[in-house]
Amino acid sequence: MPRFSRCRSLLCELSTSPVVEKLSLLLPVLVLIIDIVLIEHAVRINEQYIIFFTSVLFSLSVTEILIVLSEIHTNYQKNIGLKTLTAKLSDFMAHKKGKNVKILVSQFIERHPEYLSNRDEVYQIVCKILREHEQSNSRKTQKNK
Repeated sequence: MPRFSRCRSLLCELSTSPVVEKLSLLLPVLVLIIDIVLIEHAVRINEQYIIFFTSVLFSLSVTEILIVLSEIHTNYQKNIGLKTLTAKLSDFMAHKKGKNVKILVSQFIERHPEYLSNRDEVYQIVCKILREHEQSNSRKTQKNK
């Protein structure tokens, strides 16, 4: 089974990717299928001119599929990284009572220096978490009234 680990991870990435990315993969696959049919027909009638150009089109389709799969993989890795960062920030902010975003970001980066290059993302996620806490607190106060 270890031989299929890349296929399984690719299928997992494809299943969690947005619809737009899945659609961007659909067109090159359709072109690739048409290329295969054209190459097969050109080989059967032994037309060298058509074989050459359909082979070029085939290689471009394969290249485009590889590029789209690479983009899907990159976006998947980025989303996983953001999820882990959000989880770490939520845990960190559960222990901190302050609501000053700058101080929270600075303290988090001091504790986790590996996120120094991602300071903007840390800032945005801290703001998002604080906004969610504020909304949940306002709902609680409205229910108590």
